[in-house]
Amino acid sequence: MSKFHVEQETEGGWSRWVPPEMKAYKMACCDCALVHDMEFKVVKVTKTMKDGTWLYEEVKGKRYRVMFRARRNPRSTGQLRRHKAKA
Repeated sequence: MSKFHVEQETEGGWSRWVPPEMKAYKMACCDCALVHDMEFKVVKVTKTMKDGTWLYEEVKGKRYRVMFRARRNPRSTGQLRRHKAKA
């Protein structure tokens, strides 16, 4: 059985920082209830290119962790919903 946790908003509308499981992490949208499968990895930037892209190498080891946080974006959500309603 998987765990399900509803995040409460903190100051500024952000969720708390979450240390996700690196495999099979599921995130459900609190506005529309879509569920997303998400994957994460830790990388080290090895070279920054002139166009703003970068090269990287994957960081290995149990010492390192990944964290993320989320917040709703009302403007983008509204734009997407308006676009979907017209389609």
